[in-house]
Amino acid sequence: MKYYKVHKSFVVAPKQINSVEENVKMSPNNANAWDSLGEAYFINGDKENALKSYQKALELDPNSEATKSMIRKLETIK
Repeated sequence: MKYYKVHKSFVVAPKQINSVEENVKMSPNNANAWDSLGEAYFINGDKENALKSYQKALELDPNSEATKSMIRKLETIK
């Protein structure tokens, strides 16, 4: 995933978010795909979709400490 610096922060280009969304559609049971989608949404400030994506990733991989950490982070900044 490419990140672009914009006004002191990073964003993911919309084209790349679409690519990650397609990856999830092709591999809906892949926790890593959902985690990557959560990261893309989070970086772009879409906390609601980021949380949903991370929750799905955790459902598929309940032992992922990184995903648990991101969910906790998102729940505190809601």
